Amino acid sequence: MSTLKELVERVKGSSKQFADLPDGKAIALLREVFRQIGDEVARTNDGVVKVSGLGSFRIKQVEREKDGKKEMVKKITFRAATVKEKEARPAKGKAG
Repeated sequence: MSTLKELVERVKGSSKQFADLPDGKAIALLREVFRQIGDEVARTNDGVVKVSGLGSFRIKQVEREKDGKKEMVKKITFRAATVKEKEARPAKGKAG
């Protein structure tokens, strides 16, 4: 997946509950969700920002040397959430 439109098409194709959602609204929703996550990560200097079902962003300040000067920079690492066995498959008798 490389674009929000492709992501929306994939979700709409695999989930009946979103099939009638207009692409423009779905893309706007995704942009806002990602903006909110980005804002939270930007506000965090040290710690973890967890997004249930997506993963966690670990943020810490590290010292780097640039042009002979030491400076503090924010290091962000992302660890994807693991899919639990019961979440990986829809429950029997339920449509996804």
